[in-house]
Amino acid sequence: MDLLVSVHFNGIGDPTKRGTQVFYADGRPFSDRSRALAELTQASLLKNLKDAGYESADRGATPDSRVLGPNSHYYLLGPASEYLKRPSEMPGIIGEPLFITNEDDANALRQDRLLTAVARGYADAVKAYFQRYPSS
Repeated sequence: MDLLVSVHFNGIGDPTKRGTQVFYADGRPFSDRSRALAELTQASLLKNLKDAGYESADRGATPDSRVLGPNSHYYLLGPASEYLKRPSEMPGIIGEPLFITNEDDANALRQDRLLTAVARGYADAVKAYFQRYPSS
C-alpha cells in the first residue's frame, strides 16, 4: 500500500461552520509526504468545487495535532498507542470536503455535479502526488 485516503464529510454543532479541510498527522516518519498529499488534496478539492460552481471556504491542510493537542492524532493517522495496535505505516490524510451540518454545504452535496467534483478533487490530488513521489 502506498497511501491512506480517508473520505469524510465534516459535521459540528455549529451550523455556521463550513468549508473544506484536509487533516494529516505530524510527527510521523512520513509526515512530509502526508503534508504534501494534504496540501495537494486541499487545493484540488477547492479547485474542482469552484469549477463545478461552488465556492467553498478554505480551512486549510491542517496537522491533526493542531486540533487535538500536541502529540495527539486522529485514530486513522496516528502512531501505535494503547488504543491503536496496528497503525498505518504510509502517508495518509482525512479529507473533509464540506460540512453536512451547514445548510449551504449540505445542499451542495445533494448535487451530482458537486459530488463528481469532490471525487475528481481526490483523484487529481492522488495523481499529482504520484507524479511527485513515484511508487516504487
